[in-house]
Formats: sequence, structure tokens, C-alpha cells
Amino acid sequence: MVKTSPDRPARSWRTWILAIAAIATVTACAATSQPVNAEESWERCENNGGAYSADQQIESCTSIIEANANRAAAFHQRGMTYAATGDLARAIMDLNEAIRLDRSDSQAFHVRGLIHRDQGNHRQAIADFDEALRLRPNDAAVLNERCWARGLMGQEYEQALADCDAALALQPGAANVLNSRAFVHLRQGAFQAAFDDYDASVRASPNSADSVYGRGIARLRLGQGAAGAADLATASDRDPSIQRLYEERGVRR
Repeated sequence: MVKTSPDRPARSWRTWILAIAAIATVTACAATSQPVNAEESWERCENNGGAYSADQQIESCTSIIEANANRAAAFHQRGMTYAATGDLARAIMDLNEAIRLDRSDSQAFHVRGLIHRDQGNHRQAIADFDEALRLRPNDAAVLNERCWARGLMGQEYEQALADCDAALALQPGAANVLNSRAFVHLRQGAFQAAFDDYDASVRASPNSADSVYGRGIARLRLGQGAAGAADLATASDRDPSIQRLYEERGVRR
């Protein structure tokens, strides 16, 4: 579904998916009867208590959409549920409609941007993050995601660093943002700065294979062969896919 390391410092896309999935996939034994009124139908669509399955949630959101009642919110909720279940094509379609009906839906812009980014559509992702930040200017999670998207794109490094700096001003010492900024420095060829940020990220999140691997790459580029190789070995022991993930991001050892 997404190209991220399982123990990478938490990114908002992974956080969204885990949070949505927890709501969408837990089925309570009492949640088996059909909705009997509009209020219950919306309760199932929104599913704040996690009492309904993803299929029940989607069915209820669909009934609201077909009844032309609160359609923007129903498209939003159904899109989030599709995203949680991995149906990203339907998720994008529903988020598109939610945004068309309500241009103030910052969360829909954010999550659609996350999907675009992880599908490699970095320009579309950045455009969505721009809109989310227009609506929520001080959202550290979206600033971090825009920084990361620009790093993956391999362009606009100064703008990427400005985004990460702004996110860190809002969340000092955040391991995932330090990781993002380190990656941008690495793509830039600023290897000492990359090492410093990866090292700080490891100290904040010691079990992160992603940051340990990135620190190892930075050490190799700085001529610290033994220490770099040790970091790469440690990271690969924690996550055997980590080398492939870095190669997919354009970074080879």
C-alpha cells in the first residue's frame, strides 16, 4: 500500500492509515442490524466508536450519499475508509468529490496528498499539501509531508528544508521531521548535516531502522567506513527491506 519502512519514525500517512483502520475494521458483536434512521446511518458512516466494520461503514456512507444528505462529509468518511482498506482508487475518487463539495476540507486535501505522494505523483501531492496548509497554516504534519515529498522528488531542496524547519519549530525534536530533513540533506549532498539530523532522529527514536540506515549512508559519504557499515548492518537486521526502500528513494550505499 505504501512504501515506508515498518519502523520508520511515524509519518502522518502511516498514522492516518493505522488510525482509520482501527476505526474501520473493528466489528462489535452488537453492530449487525441495518440502520433504522438517518441518525443511526450517520453514526455508522462516521464510526467514531469503532463499532462497525469497514463494509458497514461504506454501506452507510453510501446510503447517505444516495439520499443527498450531508454528502460532502459522507464522501469524506467513505474515502477515508477506502484508504484504510487499501482501495486507493476509490479513496481518491471519494476524496475528489468531498473536496469538490467542500473546498475547506483540509483533511481531505492532506490524505489525498499522502496517497498521491506514495503513488509517486509528487507534484500533485505538493499541490494538495499546499491547499491543506492554506487552510491550516501551522500544521506540522503537513509541513513535514511536503518536505518529504520534495525530498523524494529530488527538487526544491531549499523549500523542503524550509518546510522541515517550520515543522520542527512547531514540534521541536520530532524524530520523523528530523528524519525528513536528514533525507533532504542527503539528497543535496550535505552529508554532515544529514548525519547530524539522522543522529538526532536516532536518539529520539532509537529503534528506527530508517534513521539508522540513513545515518550509515551519511557516515559512508563522510569516509567513516566502519561506523557506516555497522549502522547499515544494524538497520538491515531490524528491517531486511530497508536497503531496497532507500534505493527506491534514489539513495544507494
